[in-house]
Amino acid sequence: MRLKAPQPSKDFTILPNGLLESSLSPADRDTWLMIASVCRDGLFDSPRGMVIISELYHIPYNTFMARVRRLKAAGGLKGNQHSCELVIPYSDEIPI
Repeated sequence: MRLKAPQPSKDFTILPNGLLESSLSPADRDTWLMIASVCRDGLFDSPRGMVIISELYHIPYNTFMARVRRLKAAGGLKGNQHSCELVIPYSDEIPI
C-alpha cells in the first residue's frame, strides 16, 4: 500500500503512538492533543494557561475546563492549575 500524508512545515503537533493505544476516550484524546499543541520543545509556560488554549480552539473557557477535568479524571493529566503534565494512561496500568 502506498500512503501519502500531509507534511506541514509549521502548525502541527507530534503525538506519541501510545496515545492511540491509550485508555482515553476520543473526546479526552482531543483535549490531550489541544493541550499538547501549545507545548513547544515539551514546555508551555503562561500566566494565562488554559485560557490561551481555549481561545486558540474557539472553545468557551468553562467548556474547555470541563474537558480538562474529564481528562484529569481519566488519568491523562496530572498536577494542578499552576503546574501540570500530560501523561498517557493505559487500561492495564503500564507507566509511560
